[in-house]
Amino acid sequence: MKQKFVYIILFLFSSVSYSQEQGSFSIQSVNTELNDGVLILDANIDLNLTDRAIDAIYSGINLSFYVDIEMNRYRRFWFNESIATLRQEYDLAYNEITERFTVINLNSTEVSTFASLESALNFLGRISRLPILDASLIDQSTNHFIELRSGMVIDSDSRFDRIINVLRRDENIESDWFEWQVN
Repeated sequence: MKQKFVYIILFLFSSVSYSQEQGSFSIQSVNTELNDGVLILDANIDLNLTDRAIDAIYSGINLSFYVDIEMNRYRRFWFNESIATLRQEYDLAYNEITERFTVINLNSTEVSTFASLESALNFLGRISRLPILDASLIDQSTNHFIELRSGMVIDSDSRFDRIINVLRRDENIESDWFEWQVN
């Protein structure tokens, strides 16, 4: 029994160094525009999953995706001031019976279904006409910038799976922050 425990521990720690080369998220393009007093965001995000994340979704484990958006006011001699933050969250699930992928927007409860994983990932990677900020919160006399990042976490119901996911950080993917100035 003790030997079996040692093998499990060795397996877990050897898995920690698993390469994440196949899985990456990157922000490809971002655009904001002012429309009727509201700042609107459009973005394209390239979502490439690890083999383990793909295996997880086909095994019935949901993937949770998120997009973090932060609006900041630039300060020259002090820390930047956070004006607003927003997190969009989505769940991606695979139904083995219908052989379809379901994306649920957890902020609006909108549900979309797709015939392929690629189609679902393309949908998740396209942010279109998302209202992010009331223009009255933007002080025109100072410089503002917005930061955006995207990420994914493999959902798990059991405590054991959560512990393994913490040890195997390659299960979670997160893009770098993408920053641009708002005029």
